[in-house]
Amino acid sequence: MKKKLIYLADLYHTSGTPSTPTPTNIGYVAANCIKDHKDKVEIKLFKDPHKLLDAIDERAPDILGLSNYMWNEKLNIFICQYTKKINKNLITVTGGPNLRTDNISINNFLKRFREYDYCILYAAEIPFSNLMSRILKVEHSNIKEELIEGCFFLDKNENLVGKTYLSDEKNLDYIPSPFLTGLMDPFLEEGYYPLFETNRGCPFSCTFCVWGISVLHKIKTFSMERVISEFNYVVNNFGRAPHWFLADANFGILPRDVEISKIIRELHDKTNAFDQIQIYWTKNVTPKVYEISKNFGRLSQAYVALQSLDPEVLKLIKRSNIS
Repeated sequence: MKKKLIYLADLYHTSGTPSTPTPTNIGYVAANCIKDHKDKVEIKLFKDPHKLLDAIDERAPDILGLSNYMWNEKLNIFICQYTKKINKNLITVTGGPNLRTDNISINNFLKRFREYDYCILYAAEIPFSNLMSRILKVEHSNIKEELIEGCFFLDKNENLVGKTYLSDEKNLDYIPSPFLTGLMDPFLEEGYYPLFETNRGCPFSCTFCVWGISVLHKIKTFSMERVISEFNYVVNNFGRAPHWFLADANFGILPRDVEISKIIRELHDKTNAFDQIQIYWTKNVTPKVYEISKNFGRLSQAYVALQSLDPEVLKLIKRSNIS
């Protein structure tokens, strides 16, 4: 069987020298797909739209997956249209926080943006692999004849078909590391800032935030061994970066975050591999947060998360300010 060529992209509007984090998000999706399908797939990752267009001109993919954010929605649509003109059998997939998660909104999204064949909600690693299993199994015209867990699509009668996939596994190490598998190497070499993830989930319910939805309330973690290995991998193999990023929704919410902050500070003091660590702090100001802020020192700025001082606004957004 001929390998399926997959292009995954987390696109942004470029401005010369990279000034944005690594595409760790699509790195997870790629790493898991390679783990499941091995030599049946060939996957290439992109951040720069110009490089993606050049690759499409050289060899159009069989599957195109695009991360969907408010800043790249129109860029993604252009890429889909451009690629489908070259490969009429192209299969397109999108997912990300720019998508509303109720069935009516998903249905409206797929009917408005016909460029997409499938969309995936929440963590995409397993749903995308499920989609690839289906693509590898059947003829192109028959792919949409059965439910694909985690994927949503419109059937031949324009009815929405789909089922959300949510894993109960609290240890996220079943997803291979985009760093330790080398998938982030080209981006780190080019100067993109490393974006790490030590946990997923948010226990808060702020209605204005994509993290504040019930299905994402459980906090799941990558093992400490995995997290430390990723830090060391980047430090030992690549040069300095102005910033490191942590993608956790609430860094400082877990007791182990204090230890992680110590490790990061020690790495900085030993190697001077980065100037700042960009994080999203937990919303509760606790002794852990105070200790973490002391560990980081000038590497990061702690803050108190006040969304509003208007009681009516706080009621409407379902958010109370911390004492």
